Amino acid sequence: MDTRNLFDIEPQEFILLDSTKIDEKNIQYELTDRCEEERCPFCNSTNLWKFGTKELFIRDLPSFNRNVGLHIFSQKYRCKDCKNIWTPSYKSIDVIHRMTRRLCEYIQQESVNKPFSVLERELSISDSTIKRVFSDYVGLLEQQRELHAPRILGIDENHISRQYRAVFTDIENKLILDLIKDRKKESVIKWLKALPDYDRIECVTMDMWSPYKDAVYDVLGNDIYIVVDKFHVIQLINNTLETIRRRLNQTCNKAQRKYLKNSRWLLLYNSEDLNYTQSLALKELFAHYPVFEEPYMLKEEFRDIYQCSNRKFAEISYDKWCSKAIAYPEFQDAINTINKWYKEIFNYFDFQFTNAVTEASNRLINEIAQRGRGYSFDALRAKVLYNNRACTSTKFRHVKTPRKDAFRIGFATPFDMMGDTQISFGYTTKNELIHGSGTNIEVLRQMLENEEL
Repeated sequence: MDTRNLFDIEPQEFILLDSTKIDEKNIQYELTDRCEEERCPFCNSTNLWKFGTKELFIRDLPSFNRNVGLHIFSQKYRCKDCKNIWTPSYKSIDVIHRMTRRLCEYIQQESVNKPFSVLERELSISDSTIKRVFSDYVGLLEQQRELHAPRILGIDENHISRQYRAVFTDIENKLILDLIKDRKKESVIKWLKALPDYDRIECVTMDMWSPYKDAVYDVLGNDIYIVVDKFHVIQLINNTLETIRRRLNQTCNKAQRKYLKNSRWLLLYNSEDLNYTQSLALKELFAHYPVFEEPYMLKEEFRDIYQCSNRKFAEISYDKWCSKAIAYPEFQDAINTINKWYKEIFNYFDFQFTNAVTEASNRLINEIAQRGRGYSFDALRAKVLYNNRACTSTKFRHVKTPRKDAFRIGFATPFDMMGDTQISFGYTTKNELIHGSGTNIEVLRQMLENEEL
């Protein structure tokens, strides 16, 4: 057979007919089977006859800046023994999606990195078809994914598709581990229990959302270290200061309120972040309205607690702060919240981790969602978790440990005669987990900056 008549696809299963149709935007190749069926796939009989043809219309990868279609005349067969009728199956064709496997694989790879709308324009394939191929691909990746428990787990929530979703991260290795459909206690418990080696977790960082805390203690026990993110605690104090400012503003007349119009940010800025002009403006504000100075100083003193060198000093500083802050009803509400989470807040001084990694992942997830313009939660989750470049696989470290076996040496030196001699006799080896699979936050950020997503 003249190989020039074979259609350029692997494996080469089709003969190219002479009736190719070409216009400015499209190419349509007409093909027929290269090989004939020899046995019935149902009864293995060789007693077959040809039974007409079946026409298949299949999409292929674009070529020469044109859309490519395959018009396949597939030979039908009938078994004389079992009476079944069939057409051959082709390794190069995905009949379910009505496209070549190479086009299907291209969509699978690119749909993780590109918005569906971009692929729709590039390939002239409907959005629904791309989503269907993408969904099947994600299902396969889910089965292959190898998730492992990190040493430091971060939990936070993100508002995605009009609902709060829990986000899990590996704080030490800066990896996004997973996103789940909601932030309910039952859902978090289910995710934690499904996590291999979850007893490897030593510390969990989170905000002050009780279902997270309850779920972690239920699964990992009360001895686990939960660390409330210090920035959420400081935010609580900042919000309290803002409430006090608003209350005090109501006691001022119209002219005074006009003067105080831009005072909010002066009061909320950290003292070390103020420039020279802002520092002067703040001193002037306190000179005219000294009533704001004490709440501001209380806010700053609370922030100083996190500069303490250990837990004992931090707790002493907090007690002193409470004795002054209690004069303000608004600070009393904040104190009640802090006391409710006292153990978890001050665990920070034993495990000095924050949720900054998880917060950074949330910003990236939101940007991907914004660029996708209406991704469903499942599509967004898959694009975050199964991105080709940013996705990292499980990594182990090969550790060799000398094994000591005590035995007498057959010939002894005078020094050996002083006691039993132990020498190294072989090694024990094991694979030590460095991190499980996840999405590298830094690589994901770079891809967004380069507009690769």
